[in-house]
Amino acid sequence: MKILNITFVFSLFISVAAWAGGAGGFKGNGGDVVVCSDRPIQVLDLYEANFLRTVKPNLGAANLTVDQKVEIYLAALSRFAPVRAKMLRDGIVRFANQTNFISGVSIEDIPDSDQSFIIPANCKIMQIANRNPLLLPPGKTFAIDQALWDQLDNDNKVVLMFHELIYEESTAKTSKAIRYLNSSIATNEVQTWAQKDFFNALQAAGLKWFEWNGFQLDLSQEVNFFRDTANLILAYAVDQSDYLFQGQTIKLKNEMVRFFENGAPQSFSFYGTIPLTINDRQYNFQMDAENHDPAQAIHVTPNNQIDLDLGKYTNLLYIHNYLSLYENGAVASGPLSDQNRPRWTTQQFDLTYGYVEFSPNGSITLVAKVQGNVQVAGMSLPVDYSTPVVFDEQERVIRFDLANDIKGFPIQNTKIDLFGNSSLVLDRRGQVRQLTLASSARLLTTSGTEKVFKQWETIKLDEKQKAIYPPRKSKLVDMLN
Repeated sequence: MKILNITFVFSLFISVAAWAGGAGGFKGNGGDVVVCSDRPIQVLDLYEANFLRTVKPNLGAANLTVDQKVEIYLAALSRFAPVRAKMLRDGIVRFANQTNFISGVSIEDIPDSDQSFIIPANCKIMQIANRNPLLLPPGKTFAIDQALWDQLDNDNKVVLMFHELIYEESTAKTSKAIRYLNSSIATNEVQTWAQKDFFNALQAAGLKWFEWNGFQLDLSQEVNFFRDTANLILAYAVDQSDYLFQGQTIKLKNEMVRFFENGAPQSFSFYGTIPLTINDRQYNFQMDAENHDPAQAIHVTPNNQIDLDLGKYTNLLYIHNYLSLYENGAVASGPLSDQNRPRWTTQQFDLTYGYVEFSPNGSITLVAKVQGNVQVAGMSLPVDYSTPVVFDEQERVIRFDLANDIKGFPIQNTKIDLFGNSSLVLDRRGQVRQLTLASSARLLTTSGTEKVFKQWETIKLDEKQKAIYPPRKSKLVDMLN
């Protein structure tokens, strides 16, 4: 597609009084050129790059058109910033439509160059451009000195245009860091940079956002990096920015995005609903409308290692209002749409749920915001909505909390009362291995004697359903067998 043919044939004559400081003294950001008696005119960005870093523009052969050189510039930029490159390509078209060339008057100097070197005596810095819509007709943004523009080669014309477009976004007080960024792209020095180097250059240039592995991230909010690898740990997404996830373009919320040390995304929040199929089950992931959820979840590692000795509140986490991923991109956890909650029915349970966690192979390890029942010892026990249900690797329930007290629960050829809002831990055969009493009960213990256990006492049971006494520390993985 042809971007533009920059042979501007229009001119706007503006009075000396206006460009000498009219419009209430407003001065836009501008661009400079270095005019010398012994060399061709150059934009300050390229003159400075050659003077300080001994590099020259790398935008192709001299006979290439401006359009062709624009594409070479954007290709270099696309390595780190493909979205910004697309926006700047559109910006070049806008530049052509919004620029007025002036003749017969010099553009007033804008003291924003802050160069760190002395110009030779036979050279001088001149203002070639000013972004000052207050002094231009409606729809016009950029003013360019026609006489100076006509002396620029195509490399310098391209660099000047991108200087103006980048400066337009910047909040920097001077153009120094913008010139460094712009010239580093034009000379293709960016090809030797790491991603963190490009981030540093954008930040120094006062730009508002940056790209990292497909995300558009806000430079005005917290940004953290891993010390050893210089890869991104976390940043905040630009609100309503696009992200391509598993073939779907989604809109991100201005919430934290986390990354693994290898650069893969770990978690993010989004608008709308993401329909996904995981292990042949359909899910509609959706962020909570209030951006929080008070329900609590117990995090279970893939080998189900949880220390139960501190009771129900060991390793508690709040359900997170974001989609969480594994390093390979598979979904690890996320909240689900309340309008289309999954129903999961087996011989052991009948559950609907609003939050789910997966193992790396896609099996369910935990659900929360649960309604339903679990079959234990021939009884249908109601699940507490505010606590999670935990599963083993075969997706069998191994832990859940009771919604209310249970009367007459069968154990050891007797009946006991179970305390509501307490956890039941089951082994792989579905037998109870931990419970909490709603009233005192006499039970046979592993020591071979009977013992009266008190109301609200939590008891662990062995594989023969004997109460473990004296109590001993156990891991969940030990109790599953």
